[in-house]
Amino acid sequence: MPYKFFGPHLGLANARDELLSEWRPYKVRPSQNESPGRRLETGTLQHELLAGFVAAVEYIESVGWDAIRVHERMLGERFLAGLPDAYTLHGLSTMDGRVASFAFTHDSRSPARSQPHSATAASPSGTATTRPSR
Repeated sequence: MPYKFFGPHLGLANARDELLSEWRPYKVRPSQNESPGRRLETGTLQHELLAGFVAAVEYIESVGWDAIRVHERMLGERFLAGLPDAYTLHGLSTMDGRVASFAFTHDSRSPARSQPHSATAASPSGTATTRPSR
């Protein structure tokens, strides 16, 4: 699964028990000590994020990665076709070998000045895509 997807921002860790057992966690005394993984938890689990994660995985499974890739490519091609010549695209100039996330600049506009004149939308990969307004 890619790093970013339709789900909530949630950190997950996976490690061998013998490795986790060697680490001394920075924690308060009453927190659990029995399971090596539990010793490293920072407090109350964020159940709403875990529920969102499960729902996101189920959604991706129902739609399928192939359909998501096709849709993301179509959105990226649409963005690239509509980017005015006054903007300089940084990175690959086609959708071959890239995802639909873009970095671009304008010679006469600083990024701070461009912000009020742009719209931001989330791409299927879960990252922000900014397109200048016309």
